[in-house]
Amino acid sequence: MDIRFSQADLDFAEDVRVWVRAAYPAEMRKAVAASPHGRIGRDEHVWWQRQLLAKNWLVPHWPAMWGGGDWPPARLHLFRLVLADENTPDFAGAGVELLAPVLLRHGSEAQRRRYIPNILDASHWWCQGYSEPGAGSDLAAVALRAKRSGGRYVLNGTKLWTTGAHKADHIFVLARTDAGSSGRQGLSFLLVDMRQGGVRVEPIITLDGAPSGDHEVNQVFFDDTVVPVEDLVGEEGQGWICARSALEAERTTQSSPHVKRALAELRRAVGDDPALRRRAVMLEIDCLALEWTELRCLAGQPPMGAASILRCAGGRLEQLAEAALYDSDGERGMIGLDARGDAVCGHGPRYLNGRKRTIYGGTVEIQRNIIAKQCLGL
Repeated sequence: MDIRFSQADLDFAEDVRVWVRAAYPAEMRKAVAASPHGRIGRDEHVWWQRQLLAKNWLVPHWPAMWGGGDWPPARLHLFRLVLADENTPDFAGAGVELLAPVLLRHGSEAQRRRYIPNILDASHWWCQGYSEPGAGSDLAAVALRAKRSGGRYVLNGTKLWTTGAHKADHIFVLARTDAGSSGRQGLSFLLVDMRQGGVRVEPIITLDGAPSGDHEVNQVFFDDTVVPVEDLVGEEGQGWICARSALEAERTTQSSPHVKRALAELRRAVGDDPALRRRAVMLEIDCLALEWTELRCLAGQPPMGAASILRCAGGRLEQLAEAALYDSDGERGMIGLDARGDAVCGHGPRYLNGRKRTIYGGTVEIQRNIIAKQCLGL
């Protein structure tokens, strides 16, 4: 495996940077920078995703028939590094990074043709419906009921901590289609149109977003919500297989570009503080190890338990980098002051929001159990 960066790769990365700086509007850049979490309006996220799609740079690692470009791992990695370094917006919802890999692997041809184009051009904004009040880290306890009635399923129940549901028009859910089942058996993976009646979204205001009213997570209620049978992905009762694919995609989403973005901020903030400088250096070393593990995964040679390893290591490093940034603010970590003395957002809200990194997508405790079994044979 050769994942070294050639001069051609480095030249390509510079071309990407030049394009991004020309295509990324200054007002959008300011809005992303001003938000404690990089949150901007739905329209702005959609606009940026469509710019990448028009450039054929949205999903360069996908199969060519679905808009991919068969990029080698080094080039894909450098591309993502540039996007993170330029602080570009995230993709529109959970469609590109979470649902699309499930459809490409487990969906029917009709489902792929119906949904993937709308995922790519962001006509559909998807959110993920896994966790419930009684099923967080233990998704095998999912209780959302999906009862078959002729050519449709009828959903009743709720999903919790649903990121971006207040912006979404579609949600993919893990639901129990066999009322007498328990654990991972009897679960199915369903695609739900949220624009119909019987779907209600309630915001959950967390500590990091309360001051501005900005929020990220929600509770979604289903009351006799209808899902056509053709929107069942995979086989009925085999939804755990699809859900696991989405979780693996989430856990292997590259963290090193985001860690490097935080480290670049930290380098500018540490000044002559020896304690912060030492923390930054140690994080740089750990980030390098994470980066090479990610490159091995991109090259198709992931180590045993790679998804869980990346999940634990990436989440931990992001938290440590955000904590160091928060400490660099001193007493003004929550409400900072700019050069003119005007109040601006410090790193505190970002630090508080980042506390969830070791919980969502499967807690680190669960991931360590997986590593113990897969890597250590315990």
